Amino acid sequence: MKILLTGLLLGSLLAADGACVDKTLSDEAVWHDNRGSSRTCDWYGAKSWRCWWLGSSYRNEWVADEACCTCGGGYDETDVPSALTPVPTPEPPTVPTPEPTPEPTPEPTPAPTPGPTPEPTPAPTPEPTPAPTPTPEPTPSPTPEPTPAPTPEPTPSPTPEPTPEPTPEPGPVCGSRVRKGWSMLSCAERDHYIAAVQAFKTQKTSDYHDFSLMHVHLGNYAHSTSAFLPWHRWFVIGYENALRSLSGFECVTVPYWDGERDDAEERFSTLFRAKTFGTE
Repeated sequence: MKILLTGLLLGSLLAADGACVDKTLSDEAVWHDNRGSSRTCDWYGAKSWRCWWLGSSYRNEWVADEACCTCGGGYDETDVPSALTPVPTPEPPTVPTPEPTPEPTPEPTPAPTPGPTPEPTPAPTPEPTPAPTPTPEPTPSPTPEPTPAPTPEPTPSPTPEPTPEPTPEPGPVCGSRVRKGWSMLSCAERDHYIAAVQAFKTQKTSDYHDFSLMHVHLGNYAHSTSAFLPWHRWFVIGYENALRSLSGFECVTVPYWDGERDDAEERFSTLFRAKTFGTE
């Protein structure tokens, strides 16, 4: 498991550095597996377990482990096709710079020759003008200072009362997960679990089928090996978390079949009745 996880991590790092490119189909379309055009490399990379469980299945020229960088495949920098190699841009031709044309030097303009300076003509002396008799200025009367009007006191504006913020409704408090045997559940608890499975199948059909395919395709690895118990613990908690992600089923738990309780009388177990197990 550590070796495979390291390979997935290396594929993600190569894609992040730009040294890995997802492969395309022979018609240059985006690669997808043989289940449909929605199962692209982005779909495999959206959930970490998809490369691990489904990356070697559903071949369409390639499987995801070969085509997708996020699954450890794709082209690296040594084998990218020439169609993906950028063509160098030709440098523009060098145009010679013309030498500047020297401007002509203007000829100096000769300074004008000054003429003879005329002698000044004496101005006539004016007769003195008698000064006018000054008129006495009137004495101004004192101006009374204006009486200041009283300043009205400002009327205080009422302080608005704060609007209380709505109190959010608390979410469900689930507490510890306690899984019960199917025969120990009440009728209401059985109906609640069955409703959660039906909602999962209706609202998230693709994820519901992925859990089924995962268990089928990994049968040789998950059964009759030392990985049986830890793998199924991981599988059950993942399935239970998927049910809990649905509105109204936040606290649901996956019940178990108490085989010891029904030992030698399995056909009479409440688990295998038509309402629970189905008729087909």
